[in-house]
Amino acid sequence: MKKGCLFAAGALLVLFLVGAGSVVYLVARVQAPRVERGSYVEIRIGGSIPEYVLDDGLFGGRPVTMRDIADVLDWAGDDERVQGVVLRIEPLGIGWAKMQEIRDHIDEVKTKGKDVVAFLEAGDDGEYYLASAANKVFMAPMGNLGMDGLAVDVEFYRGLLDKVGVEYDGVHVGEFKSAPEQYSNTKMSDPARLQYEALLDGLFEGYVTAISASRKLPRDKVRELIDQGPFQATAAKEKGLVDELMYWDEFEEWVKNTSPNE
Repeated sequence: MKKGCLFAAGALLVLFLVGAGSVVYLVARVQAPRVERGSYVEIRIGGSIPEYVLDDGLFGGRPVTMRDIADVLDWAGDDERVQGVVLRIEPLGIGWAKMQEIRDHIDEVKTKGKDVVAFLEAGDDGEYYLASAANKVFMAPMGNLGMDGLAVDVEFYRGLLDKVGVEYDGVHVGEFKSAPEQYSNTKMSDPARLQYEALLDGLFEGYVTAISASRKLPRDKVRELIDQGPFQATAAKEKGLVDELMYWDEFEEWVKNTSPNE
């Protein structure tokens, strides 16, 4: 078995799982990484992912950005030494637009002929939306797939302001100008509800379309599954939403020893 090499420059840590069994770590934007042909790149995607950061944090580190993820996925798709990408999807704290952008980059990697496999300990609709872009989806046997549709939560502060004696003073111009309603109302107005419903309908249709295409399931079946969710891992596998149930250490061995195309 060959020994791995550790690169220590930059901020985004990416793991290479080489078919021969060696493990190589790469940090994003490292010049000319020493990667063997047939490697798989592991990218962890989770948490709050900013568009960019101006400088390093207080202790020298900085968070992974959207640009980092895009750069690594684009590089993995173009580098002939890379055979595939491993997506380790962790709990996300980002909006739907960012998830769509990341998914588009994943799709580009696949169109370049690279294998993409995803691993979930557990996940909700957003995490599954990203994971489902992969050729194969793996989940921990004790995991839970919280696939149950999309929703919007809106907070209203009028009641709180009344309790503390604060009076809201604002001008409401236009039926659908609903942003100030959080301070002027105690509940959602009909025009605001109409806006949110239209937004959710569009996002939901895109969500259903993406899962239908990636998992090769009819759209009506996807809608039915969303209505039935959430699912325990075993049920998710039975329904065709995930392909295999493995713990992370088992999954690592699978990647090292098995081609995702098999």
